[in-house]
Amino acid sequence: MFSTLTLFGVLTVTFAVTNVRGECPSDTGILRLYKELGCKPVKSDAEKCATAFSCPSQIQTASKTCSVKGKTYKSGEKIPASKGSCVAECRCTEAWPNMDRSSIVCAHIDCPEFLGEPIMDGCVRQYSLDECCSVGVKCP
Repeated sequence: MFSTLTLFGVLTVTFAVTNVRGECPSDTGILRLYKELGCKPVKSDAEKCATAFSCPSQIQTASKTCSVKGKTYKSGEKIPASKGSCVAECRCTEAWPNMDRSSIVCAHIDCPEFLGEPIMDGCVRQYSLDECCSVGVKCP
């Protein structure tokens, strides 16, 4: 994976997409983040899937607020987590000394598989797009 950052006016994020089925990836993971930031997909004539995202140059505007999905939150306010994300809760936090703006701080969910929960040889964990942790195990 690689990225390109343009510092003047517009943030452009470039990435490589690989999909075994030849389908464009859904709005999960990093693609969901780009969408939440208000970034627009960039496609070339040769590619049916986005190969980059063009993002607004100013994602966060005020020093005591945070912006998510076009909504502004004041310092201390809870920011709702998306269903299926591995985030338990997020809050807009006031800028720390020597920082010029507030930031979003999130508590993340630690699934058993992230902590090294063993799985039988030959088995694979099953996941759902609407859940953070595995929803089952498939064994031969």
